Amino acid sequence: EYVKGERLKDVLNRMEKKRRDSVCESMGKMIAKLHSSGIIHGDLTTSNMILKGKEVYLIDFGLGKFSEKTEDQAVDLFLLYEALKSTHFEILEDCWKGIVNSYSKYAKSKDVVERMEKIKKRRRYK
Repeated sequence: EYVKGERLKDVLNRMEKKRRDSVCESMGKMIAKLHSSGIIHGDLTTSNMILKGKEVYLIDFGLGKFSEKTEDQAVDLFLLYEALKSTHFEILEDCWKGIVNSYSKYAKSKDVVERMEKIKKRRRYK
């Protein structure tokens, strides 16, 4: 299905803070829903998110899979963190805080976020 809207990658940096905070909270909630359903997106970047009004839509599940493994969910989150760091570095801290805050309502969130931090530390290049 075609979703008419703007790629989040193209608009996130220039949003007013209040709207951006709301969008980041929506991202975290959406990812929590995916993970709680055992779905891994596989390519969580703002290029694969469409903003239509106040709603954020995920697109391109070509690398997606079904998994309830903490490691797989942590890698999914880590990829988003890296995408934000490279494309939206000026707003990384605020965005990440909003994403993790709303993601934390997911039952396994603590384990997933802790595993993501371990993944960050075992990276070769930082």
